[in-house]
Amino acid sequence: MPNWSEGTLRVKGKPEDLKRFIQGVFDDVEIDQDEVLIPKWSHMHDTVRGFCTDGDSIFLDEDTKVISFQYAQAWYVVAEELAKLCKRYHVDMRIYAFERGMCFNQDIEIINGKITRDEKIKFNSTDYDWECICPNIGG
Repeated sequence: MPNWSEGTLRVKGKPEDLKRFIQGVFDDVEIDQDEVLIPKWSHMHDTVRGFCTDGDSIFLDEDTKVISFQYAQAWYVVAEELAKLCKRYHVDMRIYAFERGMCFNQDIEIINGKITRDEKIKFNSTDYDWECICPNIGG
């Protein structure tokens, strides 16, 4: 069983690109007017074990420019996989993810399909609970 790197994935783009993104990367998405429901633990296509974990309900209308949902990926978040999705759907992404079991955080940003930040923040295991801003997430 893997450790999970978890955080809030934020996706930015035009409303029509955000809708295409959601419909393209998740199965069984329910759309009711301006509300989109992503089922709990929905696999994000073209990622290795990346999931929307909470079954999020997202409001998406012509004014929406950013959506967010809880995301988890086995072992660590793979920025290159997310960058490919960003290019395909013309969206940008950001995530700050926590991995309690292996004592690290990740800070990732992808703009215009290019990885602008992919930083791994390592902690000493004895200091993780004190130094990490959210030590109970992930793992």
